[in-house]
Order: sequence, then structure tokens, then C-alpha cells
Amino acid sequence: MKVEVRVGKNTTTVAWVSSGERVSKKFPGRVSAEYSEARSVVVIAGGDGVIHLLDVDGGVLDSFSYNLPENCKFYILAKSIVSDLGVVMVVAHDPEFKGERFWQHEIDLEGRTVGGPENRWR
Repeated sequence: MKVEVRVGKNTTTVAWVSSGERVSKKFPGRVSAEYSEARSVVVIAGGDGVIHLLDVDGGVLDSFSYNLPENCKFYILAKSIVSDLGVVMVVAHDPEFKGERFWQHEIDLEGRTVGGPENRWR
């Protein structure tokens, strides 16, 4: 499923089509969103430190706070073929970690956490 993200001045709109119907949700600030084929959920996260899981009809399944290491900032969500969720969080490290700025961090739904750097993001 294709998820569209439209960033406005103060909000971000996340939209997709489910069962022929357009679903649209608005979030404060800038967020990123990806569809998890492995779990059939839309994963939404932003720099506010909250991850949201929505069902394909737009209902909120879960929301939880996450913490990143010091000197790290949320950058974007990205598809992944190696994570259980099928979606990873890309985090910017400053200073660089092992010579790279952007790293993929796995989202652990059961533990409700974001793990450490797993793979470089390119």
C-alpha cells in the first residue's frame, strides 16, 4: 500500500487508500509514515518522540514514546527487508557514528522501543 505524506506549515497529512476508500489523518509538526506489510499497519513517527500504529482504516492501534541516544535526531521512516516490522527509523547521528551520519534503527513493537544503530542508511 502506498502512503502519501504531505508536509504543511504546522501539520503533516498522511493518506492512503484502503478497500477503495481514501483514509487521511493529520498530525502536528513533521512526521514520516510507511506501511508495514508484515503487520498490516501504518507506522507514523516524528521528532516529537512518539510512534503511532494505525490500522488500514485509520484507527489508532497503539502509540508509544521512544527515546534516542544523545546527539541523535529522528530523520525519516524507511522500508526494510531485514526487520521484523518491515519499517525502520532512520536516525541522524551528530557527530557521525563509525564515519556515517545516517543509521537505521529497528522499531521493537513488543518492547515499545527503538534500538541502536543496525545498518547504514543510503
